Amino acid sequence: MASIGTVDFAHLIPGNLSPYTAIVILSLDVLISNFLWNTINMYKPIAGEKCTYLDYFKKGSTKTHLVGMLGGLIWGLGTAFSIIASGAARPLRYLMD
Repeated sequence: MASIGTVDFAHLIPGNLSPYTAIVILSLDVLISNFLWNTINMYKPIAGEKCTYLDYFKKGSTKTHLVGMLGGLIWGLGTAFSIIASGAARPLRYLMD
């Protein structure tokens, strides 16, 4: 995410993404790529039986689906906060060298 271009919200660099735009694009990319990777993993699983989308929704319980959504929400918020806070942490970067 270092290539987003700028973390200074007041002085955005033309042609580069702001942190918020980067979060939106990352979120859309994760949503779209999930259809590809889920299909591959469902039809050619590493372990267990092959599964169809109908099986995925029929056999999976509501609780299991909600736990998965909660995990995605926590991951997404953590990533978003990390990207947004990266601008505040830059002045302290010299301490890590």
